[in-house]
Amino acid sequence: MRLENFCEIEPKVQYIPEYDPKPSTAWYGIKALWYEGAAYQGKKTKVFAYIGYPEMKEGQKVPAVVLVHGGGGHAFAEWIKKWNQRGFAAIAMDTTGYFPNEKWRGLVGTEEAPEEPKYTHDLYGELEEEGYRTGPDKEVSEKECEKPLGDQWLYHGVVDIILAHNILRSDSHIMLEQIGIAGISWGAVITSLAIGYDLRYAFAIPVYGSAYLDYLPAPQLPQIFREPLVKKAWSAAERLGNVNFPVLWQCWCYDTCFSIGANSLSYQATKKSDSFLCMLPDFGHGHLSAWNAPEGYRFASSIINGKLPLIKPVTEPEDFGNISFEIAIPEDFTDIAAEIYYLTEPAEYDKNNRMTKEWKGAKAEITNSCVSGTVPEEAYCYFVELKGFAKGECYISDTALVEHVR
Repeated sequence: MRLENFCEIEPKVQYIPEYDPKPSTAWYGIKALWYEGAAYQGKKTKVFAYIGYPEMKEGQKVPAVVLVHGGGGHAFAEWIKKWNQRGFAAIAMDTTGYFPNEKWRGLVGTEEAPEEPKYTHDLYGELEEEGYRTGPDKEVSEKECEKPLGDQWLYHGVVDIILAHNILRSDSHIMLEQIGIAGISWGAVITSLAIGYDLRYAFAIPVYGSAYLDYLPAPQLPQIFREPLVKKAWSAAERLGNVNFPVLWQCWCYDTCFSIGANSLSYQATKKSDSFLCMLPDFGHGHLSAWNAPEGYRFASSIINGKLPLIKPVTEPEDFGNISFEIAIPEDFTDIAAEIYYLTEPAEYDKNNRMTKEWKGAKAEITNSCVSGTVPEEAYCYFVELKGFAKGECYISDTALVEHVR
């Protein structure tokens, strides 16, 4: 079945209270369920998920978000709780066919230590049911792309997301026009794909992963998308032109898994829909870093309330030397500042996928709503960081990456 056709399907949903987080956990009150995913190798699949709601008055409807974990992750109840505390309902599913081990049911749901397996890639006990199996585990390769579409992991990942969105849309507690999506790392890769097929979202927040994963230079992980079969089947860039809602592309300048160049191109491809770019110099890579960053929560709340979430470049700098461009500033921002970040050579990565070049800083000035500065002569590429404070919290956004080849 074509991926966009899953937007019309309301999946079978079964709540499994024996897997609900126990009272001893910090995410007690969130509910566990499975729902029916796409067929895999001739059998129906079960997808494990958590769903949670903020405190609500009777008859109240709330905004919501679909949460997509990264590599090595699972459905995170703790992540749901963070969104619940900000007034959003949320659903988080496992995109790799895993369920909690029987020993750990009711206890998992956060960024667990990996020493002891807490999830299993099979159905057992009351989950075992004739005609069902789990979906495929994560794999992206040329060989994987030779399989039928319905047997590929990325296909199931996108379907799992679309169906989770459908579950929220069928929920009487949810405001249909105020549902967003957030993905981390590999989850952001799937999110970047999904938003090209499912245009019903109010906002999207891919963190680290993006489209344009064939961009070089880059760490090793995304370069599989340079392989012809993989790129042909799963290039998110091919469908970003469909996106008609704001996207916050958020990443780390020194990421060992993804390139800020790919994030910058993704931002430019969706800028027509009032998108934003956030390239943090001190961020790290991981689920905890991603879901503790403040920009995504402010972005989501501002979008659904019709407010400007972050400082926005009205025009983008495109040249080197002296630069000047306009910005729009949220009305509650104070202590506005700007800085130019640049490399003197193309980015390079060592055998551990660490960047060997250092981002340097240069001063920029803000006068009224105009940013000006001088890009150093030795700069090979640069972007401008835009920073402001609201209620004591610092929020960062950026201009697109500008590259110059001598």
